[in-house]
Amino acid sequence: MRAIVLSACACVFALLCGGARADPERGLEIAERWCNGCHIVLQKDAGQDDGQAAPRFSTLTRHTLQSLGATLRKGHAGMEALRQIPDSDIADIAAHLHRLKPEDP
Repeated sequence: MRAIVLSACACVFALLCGGARADPERGLEIAERWCNGCHIVLQKDAGQDDGQAAPRFSTLTRHTLQSLGATLRKGHAGMEALRQIPDSDIADIAAHLHRLKPEDP
């Protein structure tokens, strides 16, 4: 009975918080597609990712879901298409950022 109550509470919480939980693996996939040209999106040795023109994702781990969303909604570095990125994609990218070990810029 306790498991049923906990499961029901989790479902209600998910609905109130906007749906499904953010997926960091999907966030990595999105970042590799959209961001890797300029950013290093994984915590690897230097030079193993394509991007080096913009801050490494590991230096951006302090972004909250809201601040990341605001940054992307403004559009940046000629990436106007990012203004249209769905909230679920932003949440997934933020989840990927938050699992990285923070590094100094």
